[in-house]
Amino acid sequence: MSDTEDESLLTAEYAKSSRSKCKLCEDPIEQGDLRLGVKVQSSKLDRKITSWYHLDCFFVRQRPKGTFDISGFENLRPEHQTAIEDRISGKVIPALPEEVKKRVGERGEKLKLRDYKVEYATTGRSKCRKCVENIDRGDIRLSKRGYSPERAKMFGPQDRFYHVDCFAKNRRELDFTESAETIPGFDQLSMEDKNLLKEKLPDLQEGDDKEDIKEEEQDKTGVENEESLEEPEHKGEEPEGKKLKSDDSKETTAEKEPTKADSQEELGDVEANRAD
Repeated sequence: MSDTEDESLLTAEYAKSSRSKCKLCEDPIEQGDLRLGVKVQSSKLDRKITSWYHLDCFFVRQRPKGTFDISGFENLRPEHQTAIEDRISGKVIPALPEEVKKRVGERGEKLKLRDYKVEYATTGRSKCRKCVENIDRGDIRLSKRGYSPERAKMFGPQDRFYHVDCFAKNRRELDFTESAETIPGFDQLSMEDKNLLKEKLPDLQEGDDKEDIKEEEQDKTGVENEESLEEPEHKGEEPEGKKLKSDDSKETTAEKEPTKADSQEELGDVEANRAD
């Protein structure tokens, strides 16, 4: 493996001078301050260049999977290692200062969605990252940029394509909770395809509370059903033989029901594997 391929796309260090500027907020990064960078292949020079960011500005734009993606992480002070880990895990949500938000304006909001795109497939060669089937030419395809493969380390983030249904079914895993209208490229679609995407990709943030309530109601209903299945208490004791016979019949029924459920689950697993 060459030195270029072995080099990490993301890096962290302390600024060696005060000359570097944050690529997002455009404020200087003072000497000695923590700065995080993204290395990309220069379109004009035969080498890589690094775009530097403040800590929170970096996480508005980038989505590293773990600290293993960031070279130099082990050389940082413990408090800065913790700060990065908290933002990767989601324990801390990156927040820009109000004055920076005003200056960046709408551009800052759009940067949150820069990893995503929707378009019509220009060829039939691209493959869906989920089902591994080809995406036919002219079909809608959605993409999310990936940062970990070797090609990304050499040439910058790479688009990972998905069928509409595959993207919609796995949108939480892909960290997409916005509505379809916010995806870059949405305005270039036909009206029919816009309506299709809006139906498939509603805003999950608005529906989170409703989903939580629905889950709570389902849990509550499940508990009530379990309670209704419990044998009511009898005031008098049943004869010994009758009681044993009743218990045996319950055990037999209990054994049969899981067996039926198990067979249904096995059938469901087979069908799911075929679908994958």
